[in-house]
Amino acid sequence: MDYRLVEVLEHGWDLAVKCEACGRPERFSKAQFVGPWRKYLNAPIGELTKRLKCACGAQASRSYVLGGSYAHFGMVFDYFEGRALWIRNTLAEAGLDPAAYGYPPMPAARNEKGPAG
Repeated sequence: MDYRLVEVLEHGWDLAVKCEACGRPERFSKAQFVGPWRKYLNAPIGELTKRLKCACGAQASRSYVLGGSYAHFGMVFDYFEGRALWIRNTLAEAGLDPAAYGYPPMPAARNEKGPAG
């Protein structure tokens, strides 16, 4: 599955990229995702990787996700109260609208998952 960058952020992961030419690894985290890469948050990781260039000038063509330093236990198992709330707050603090990335407001998200009635 090709995750979107916002999903990598949501899970608390980092993005690791390795240059095929020189083998130089590089690791990107939350600071890049909501900072200079914010315009790519809806982009699939494969598309983003195609845009990255290594310091040697070659295309950095291998990417994978790693456990990030900002992930916490509640984000992994408690979807509505942990990770979903965290991603909405993180996007809002960065001046971004969570709904633009597919995250409805929390009450709406809870109602969608609730029993029909």
